[in-house]
Amino acid sequence: MSTPRPTILVVDDEPMIRMFVADILTDAGYAVIEAGSTDAALDIVEDEANLKAVVTDINMPGGADGIELARRITRSHPDVRVLV
Repeated sequence: MSTPRPTILVVDDEPMIRMFVADILTDAGYAVIEAGSTDAALDIVEDEANLKAVVTDINMPGGADGIELARRITRSHPDVRVLV
Protein backbone atom coordinates (compact mmCIF):
# COMPACT_ATOMS: atom_id res chain seq x y z
CA MET A 1 0.00 0.00 0.00
CA SER A 2 1.35 3.44 -0.90
CA THR A 3 1.82 6.21 1.63
CA PRO A 4 -0.49 9.19 1.08
CA ARG A 5 1.18 12.36 -0.15
CA PRO A 6 1.56 15.11 2.48
CA THR A 7 -1.24 17.65 2.21
CA ILE A 8 -0.72 21.40 2.11
CA LEU A 9 -3.53 23.94 2.48
CA VAL A 10 -3.17 27.10 0.38
CA VAL A 11 -5.20 30.06 1.70
CA ASP A 12 -5.57 33.20 -0.40
CA ASP A 13 -8.54 35.32 -1.40
CA GLU A 14 -7.06 35.99 -4.85
CA PRO A 15 -8.00 32.96 -7.00
CA MET A 16 -5.16 33.36 -9.51
CA ILE A 17 -2.50 33.55 -6.79
CA ARG A 18 -4.06 30.63 -4.94
CA MET A 19 -4.13 28.49 -8.10
CA PHE A 20 -0.54 29.45 -9.00
CA VAL A 21 0.80 28.41 -5.58
CA ALA A 22 -1.33 25.24 -5.62
CA ASP A 23 0.06 24.28 -9.06
CA ILE A 24 3.65 24.72 -7.88
CA LEU A 25 3.06 22.59 -4.80
CA THR A 26 1.20 19.92 -6.78
CA ASP A 27 4.08 19.75 -9.25
CA ALA A 28 6.41 19.30 -6.27
CA GLY A 29 4.46 16.18 -5.26
CA TYR A 30 2.13 17.47 -2.55
CA ALA A 31 -1.60 16.98 -2.27
CA VAL A 32 -3.09 20.48 -2.20
CA ILE A 33 -6.34 21.85 -0.80
CA GLU A 34 -7.35 25.44 -1.51
CA ALA A 35 -9.36 27.89 0.61
CA GLY A 36 -10.43 31.44 -0.24
CA SER A 37 -10.99 32.61 3.34
CA THR A 38 -9.67 32.04 6.82
CA ASP A 39 -13.05 30.70 7.92
CA ALA A 40 -12.95 28.01 5.22
CA ALA A 41 -9.33 27.28 6.10
CA LEU A 42 -10.15 26.66 9.76
CA ASP A 43 -12.88 24.19 8.75
CA ILE A 44 -10.43 22.33 6.52
CA VAL A 45 -7.77 22.22 9.23
CA GLU A 46 -10.25 20.50 11.54
CA ASP A 47 -11.33 17.96 8.91
CA GLU A 48 -8.09 17.06 7.10
CA ALA A 49 -6.18 14.31 8.92
CA ASN A 50 -3.13 14.31 6.60
CA LEU A 51 -2.53 18.08 6.70
CA LYS A 52 1.16 18.88 7.15
CA ALA A 53 1.38 22.59 6.30
CA VAL A 54 -0.58 25.76 5.55
CA VAL A 55 0.51 28.58 3.26
CA THR A 56 -1.51 31.74 3.80
CA ASP A 57 -1.73 35.35 2.70
CA ILE A 58 -1.76 37.99 5.44
CA ASN A 59 -4.57 40.26 4.20
CA MET A 60 -7.68 38.09 4.14
CA PRO A 61 -11.37 38.89 4.34
CA GLY A 62 -13.53 37.35 7.02
CA GLY A 63 -13.20 36.71 10.70
CA ALA A 64 -9.40 36.64 10.84
CA ASP A 65 -6.36 37.68 8.83
CA GLY A 66 -3.48 35.36 7.94
CA ILE A 67 -1.58 36.14 11.14
CA GLU A 68 -4.55 35.23 13.32
CA LEU A 69 -5.12 32.10 11.21
CA ALA A 70 -1.52 31.07 11.86
CA ARG A 71 -1.96 31.66 15.61
CA ARG A 72 -5.13 29.57 15.75
CA ILE A 73 -3.61 26.70 13.78
CA THR A 74 -0.41 26.57 15.81
CA ARG A 75 -2.44 26.54 19.05
CA SER A 76 -4.87 23.84 17.97
CA HIS A 77 -2.57 21.79 15.69
CA PRO A 78 1.05 22.31 16.76
CA ASP A 79 2.26 19.61 14.35
CA VAL A 80 1.00 21.59 11.29
CA ARG A 81 3.57 24.05 9.95
CA VAL A 82 2.35 27.49 8.84
CA LEU A 83 3.99 29.80 6.30
CA VAL A 84 2.59 33.35 6.20
